[in-house]
Amino acid sequence: MFRISRLNIPGMVEKNFYSARFISNVPMYDELKKFQHAMMNNCLHVFTREAHKELGPIFKLPIMNLVFIADPSMSSDLLGTSGERYPKTFIPESWEIHAREYGVKRGLIFLAGEEWWEQRSRLNPLMLKSAAITKMNPSIEKEASELLKRLDGDSSQIQKDVYRSVTKILLELFIGTSKDFPLDQAIERVIIDNSGLFRGTTQLMFNPQEHFERKSPEWMMFIGHVDGILATLKQGIRASYKEKLEHGVAAELFKLGTSLEDVEKIVCDFLLGGVDTTTTSIMWVLHELGQNPDVQERIRAELKTVCGDNPCSGDVLESIPLMKGLFRETSRLYPAVPFLSRIISKNVKVGEHILPPGTNVMVSNSAMAFNSTNFPNPSVNKPERWIRDNDMPKDLKNDMAASVRPFGHGVRMCVGRRVAENSLLVLVSNIVQNYQVSAEKAEYATKMIGVPKDKIKISIKPL
Repeated sequence: MFRISRLNIPGMVEKNFYSARFISNVPMYDELKKFQHAMMNNCLHVFTREAHKELGPIFKLPIMNLVFIADPSMSSDLLGTSGERYPKTFIPESWEIHAREYGVKRGLIFLAGEEWWEQRSRLNPLMLKSAAITKMNPSIEKEASELLKRLDGDSSQIQKDVYRSVTKILLELFIGTSKDFPLDQAIERVIIDNSGLFRGTTQLMFNPQEHFERKSPEWMMFIGHVDGILATLKQGIRASYKEKLEHGVAAELFKLGTSLEDVEKIVCDFLLGGVDTTTTSIMWVLHELGQNPDVQERIRAELKTVCGDNPCSGDVLESIPLMKGLFRETSRLYPAVPFLSRIISKNVKVGEHILPPGTNVMVSNSAMAFNSTNFPNPSVNKPERWIRDNDMPKDLKNDMAASVRPFGHGVRMCVGRRVAENSLLVLVSNIVQNYQVSAEKAEYATKMIGVPKDKIKISIKPL
C-alpha cells in the first residue's frame, strides 16, 4: 500500500505543499484519528469510501503530502495521458530500508526514470505480446491438470494447492527447470518465504526504521524471509545462465544480452509481486463462485458450450466472456490492489486540479468500484456487467473500465498481467468444470494488498 512515515523527496518542502494555489480548493480531511484507526485495523478501503462520500472525488490529508482520488476521469488523467513518462509508485519503507542497509540491488519495483524504462522495455515483448503468451499457455494448462489431480486426492487444502500451482507456473515460466534448480524443492521454499515476506511487511508498516534500528523480532523475521526468497530465486536464475536454458523469461533476457545481475533484479522483483496477488485473486473468484451458485451454473454452462468435455485451455479464453466478467467483477468487489499509487515529480493535471511535485496520490479503487451510478446494485456480483454491447454508452464503458483496473494502467501497468489473468482463468475454469464450489462469506481487509480478514473457507465436491 504505502508507508506511514514521511516520504523524503529531494527538493520538496513539505510546509509549502498545501499553500500551493493550484490545489487550495481540494477539500481537506483533517480527522486524522479516523485515518490512523483505519490503517491500524486494515479497513482503509472503508475509510476512503466514507471520506469520498463526504468530500467528493478528491480530498487531501494534512500529512504525507497525500491526496486520494475516486473519479474515473481523474484516474485516467493521473495514470494515462496526463501522467508522467516514467512514473514512480510507492514502495513499502521496510523494503527500501532492507535494500539500502544491506546493499541489496533490486529491480523494476525500485527503479525510476530511464533505467526503469530500459529494463521494462526489455520485458514488454516477452510478457505482453500474444505470441509470447501462446508459448506460456501449455505450462499453465499442464499445471491446471496437476491441480485437479491434487484436489481429487484431498480437496481440504485447496488454498495451499492453488498457491503451489501459481508458484510453480511462475517459476517455470520465468526461471525454467534445470538439474541445479529442482522445482519441487524451490516451490516449497518460495511459498514459505513469500508468505512470510508479505506478513512481515504488514507488521512493519508502522515505524519500520525503529524496528530496523533495534533489530526487533519482527524485523529479523522479515529480513530472513526476504533474504531466503531472493537466494532461492537467484539460485534458479544462475542455473538457467550456467546451463544456457532455452526456455523461461530469464533465458530470453540472457539471449538479448542482459547481464546476470540485471536478470536477477528483473525476475526476482516480478516474482515477489506476482505470487501472492495472483493466488489471492483466485481465492476471491472461488469465493464468489461459492457465494453465487446461479453465477457458477451459468459459467459452467458457458464452459460446456465452448469446451465440450475438454479442459479449458488458453486458446479459448476470448470465447468465455462470462468467466472473464466474473474475474473483473470479483476484482471490483475484492481488489487485490486496493489503491493504485503515484509519486508525482512534476505538475500533473487531474480533472480541474493541478497537483505539484511531491504529491503522493492514491487512486481509491474500492470507492470508484462501489459507485452506484456506474455499477447499479454495487454489492451484487453481476459478471454480465462486463459483457459489452453496442447499446451501452461509450462514456459508461470508459468509466467502468477506469474504475476497475486489477493490473493498474499506463506504462506502470503490471507487466505480468496476461500471465496472471490466463493462469487465473484456466485454473478456475478447470475447477468449475469438475467441481461444485461452496464458500463461507469472507470479509475483505486492506493490508499490503487486499486480503480476506480471515482465511477463505472453500469446499468443493466432484460433479
